[in-house]
Amino acid sequence: MLTKAELHNNSLIASVQLLAWLLFHPSAWRDYISQIHPSLQPNFVLGDVPVEYKHDPKLRRLRYLAYLVLPLLVGLLIGLLLSMIHLVPWFFAQLAPDNVPAFHPLPEKFVPDLILGVTYGIMLCLISSVLSSLIISFPFAIMASVLGGFSVGLFLGSGLSEENAWAVIFGIFAISIAGSVITHWHQESHQRTLSWRIGSLVIGSGLAIFSAIVVGLIILVIMLVVGASMGGVIANLFPEMTDADSRSYAQIISMAVIIGLFLGGYLKQNWRDAVKWGLLFGGLITVLMLLILGIVSQMEPHTWLKRLLSGITGGTVNATAFAILFAVPYLLAQRFASIWAGVVAGILGSGGLYLSVILMAEASIYWLLWGLLFFVLGFNQKYWLPILSYPIESAWNLWLYRAQKRHPERSVELLSQHSAFWNEHQRLPLRGLESLLVTVHKHNQSAAQEAMRELSNGLQSWAVQATQIEANMQRLEACDTIENIAEVHEELIVSEQLKGDVGTWLHGFFQSSQEVNTALKQNSYQQAAALKVVIKALKTRLEFLSSKKSAEVQRFGEIAKTWLRLVEKYLDDMLKIQEIPNPYIVGIPLKEGQDVFIPRPQVNKRIERLLVDRSAPPLLLYGQRRTGKTSLLNNLVKRLPDNFIMLFVDFQGPLSSAQDHLSFFYNLGRAMIKAAKKHYPNLTFPPLTEDTLRSDPATRFDEWLDEIEEAIGDKILLLALDEFITLDHAFHKGRLERATILGIFRNIIQHRSKFRFLFSGSHTFEELEHWPNYMINVQIAHLNYLSEEEARQLIEQPIKHFPLRYTTEALERVMTLTRCQPALLQSLCGDIVQIKDAQAVYKRLTVEVEDVEAAAPLVLEHGSLLFVEILEEENDQHGQAILRFMASHGEGAVVSREALAAQLSSDLEPTLALLLRRELIELVGDEGYRFQVELVRRWF
Repeated sequence: MLTKAELHNNSLIASVQLLAWLLFHPSAWRDYISQIHPSLQPNFVLGDVPVEYKHDPKLRRLRYLAYLVLPLLVGLLIGLLLSMIHLVPWFFAQLAPDNVPAFHPLPEKFVPDLILGVTYGIMLCLISSVLSSLIISFPFAIMASVLGGFSVGLFLGSGLSEENAWAVIFGIFAISIAGSVITHWHQESHQRTLSWRIGSLVIGSGLAIFSAIVVGLIILVIMLVVGASMGGVIANLFPEMTDADSRSYAQIISMAVIIGLFLGGYLKQNWRDAVKWGLLFGGLITVLMLLILGIVSQMEPHTWLKRLLSGITGGTVNATAFAILFAVPYLLAQRFASIWAGVVAGILGSGGLYLSVILMAEASIYWLLWGLLFFVLGFNQKYWLPILSYPIESAWNLWLYRAQKRHPERSVELLSQHSAFWNEHQRLPLRGLESLLVTVHKHNQSAAQEAMRELSNGLQSWAVQATQIEANMQRLEACDTIENIAEVHEELIVSEQLKGDVGTWLHGFFQSSQEVNTALKQNSYQQAAALKVVIKALKTRLEFLSSKKSAEVQRFGEIAKTWLRLVEKYLDDMLKIQEIPNPYIVGIPLKEGQDVFIPRPQVNKRIERLLVDRSAPPLLLYGQRRTGKTSLLNNLVKRLPDNFIMLFVDFQGPLSSAQDHLSFFYNLGRAMIKAAKKHYPNLTFPPLTEDTLRSDPATRFDEWLDEIEEAIGDKILLLALDEFITLDHAFHKGRLERATILGIFRNIIQHRSKFRFLFSGSHTFEELEHWPNYMINVQIAHLNYLSEEEARQLIEQPIKHFPLRYTTEALERVMTLTRCQPALLQSLCGDIVQIKDAQAVYKRLTVEVEDVEAAAPLVLEHGSLLFVEILEEENDQHGQAILRFMASHGEGAVVSREALAAQLSSDLEPTLALLLRRELIELVGDEGYRFQVELVRRWF
């Protein structure tokens, strides 16, 4: 289902919801019952429910609604309608101009009739609900008791001369509707024998059902006759019961006992329960008859008390009679034939007996015809009720459609309220459903697919195909670039349900999209050949479509024209191509949002996880030079949780040249304010001037941070400090005091919960003097080389639909030479683009191994700045000597420790440890050491 079946918290609304489920949305009832337990059938009998399920909260609420809320609701509705029936004529009578008296009194029977109707309806609803749920089925009990109690109570309280006859007719109508409701979930629960199946084929299922109905009715008649005979025998034993009335009462009580014995034995399959049920029914009827004969019959007619007691006793007697007269033939016919046979037998058993009493009293076939008519109408309510509700549903759906136009973001919520999902019996097409589904598909494809799956097996399945066609058409029409054409097949809804010409045409466009997508991934020659095939297919399709005249064909024709123009233009441009776009950026950090930036999800996740840690430890983004630390920080701001404010501060700017604390804190504050204005224009930071800081820079800066905390409210401020190593250089030169600056940082970390620190650099705090004393519990996020998958993306798809294609060998060679080091990868790929740009068209778009090898020397020349940094800043003279010695051994060579010791007799261990920490070399088992990156080895 599109939404989970849940009852509303309000009991009155939940009661109406139950009735709506049973009449219009039986699958919701089925799903709600399955939540109690998957093995519980929707048409369950409460008396058969295992003990462990009976205390389930959902089942307890169903009993509460059925046994209390619904009877009271029925009584309330009867009271309101009867009041209107009596009071409206009375009100207009007061306005009549020929009224001599100024006031016309209410009818004398108004209050007694009102009391009779309300109490009769409530008791009929309550008792029939309890009994029917125990012996027939719970959904039948709800529907029959509500409709029966309402209609019978309304007619008996109306004061009409034929109230009893019409009450019976509408009672038949009520149980016919209830019977039709419970046939919806019918499943055969008994395995039929071979002889049964052969008999069904020979004799026919119709004869079997008819026989079961007749057998059920005959057994009911036999039980009534036996009960009446036993009652007559008992009456003969007592001289005081010789009058006709006493004899009739004894017969009625005996019939109730016999039926109770049958139902108890049938349902519980043991004689003790049979006796209990016999005594229960016999005792109940005896008490009611004594109450009627001893009290009610002795009262004055039309008094409110007599009407009250008559409603209570009459409603109880007739609810009991209706339930047992329906149950006996229903249970028998259902067992030997089907649930449909059981329902028909039950209606004929209960309604037929009451109707026969009316016929004997009225002596008119008129009531028989009415009874048959309302039986047929009630049993076939699934066919005529949707016709009556169609105008209401159409108006409701139109309102939903307009609401969806105003609030597209609520499309999924509004779709679940469409009548197609709550009236499963509606056979008339609900126009506009496909438009709503198309809109939902744009916002939430999974919800639209679920909705279409739900509709595909229902009466509104036409909307599924209409939705698929319209959604596909809109997506095809939206393709305005060849890239859109190449990708649209991933969004198209192509299924076996799309038959006929439309399905064939859609499948053709689906294939064309796949072919364009494959072509764009080929080299230039293969790409051109593949696109020519697509162009030929589009032209053929366009010629065929131009001979048709329907509106759908015209739309397909326009799509074919657009696609043909786009593919031809792309092919023409490709053949004329003069320059390959070079997206690679070398030497400078990548700014926010640049396509060539490759996210580092593992590092991002670790940073985000540590930032939300309650202990708020300082973070260190550690990695060697040119591994993308600054690029990651530039792009991190958009990936943080909404409650974070990130301020990026580069220590290589004015901060690195600060001559004193005044200059340092002023430039730090200025950098923070500048970063806030760039990324958070709605956030206003308090000003910070040199005059403010002059008297005591550290104290005034700390006070300024107090104002910052007020300005950011409940958000958290992340201070990202890049290249913090320059600050350490200032400490060593004596321009800044380590204790003052780092003391401020430590104080912020320990005492300002709204602040987080993220340092970035190529050194760890352990390498720097005194820093570990201030940066306690620092957490490290290590940024190393790109993963193979990330490197492939940067090489093959740095931007969308990058035209260069690498052979497998060329791709592997790029990754081998660079070890997926981001800066070297960008530099090498950038030089490859320049090389390919100078080649002839026929070989320009395919990168071979020879192209990679030709670009490698250019990297050594163009990337000299990176290698100089490695040479001068990352290593001492011993390290440089070791690297030159190892580089002379060739690509991939492993140099033993002994060979290295021969070159460097002293300080070998600390030198190797530094080179390993700088990630320039790596240990290969017990064999020795080798360069991590081949291009770095070549430079040395």
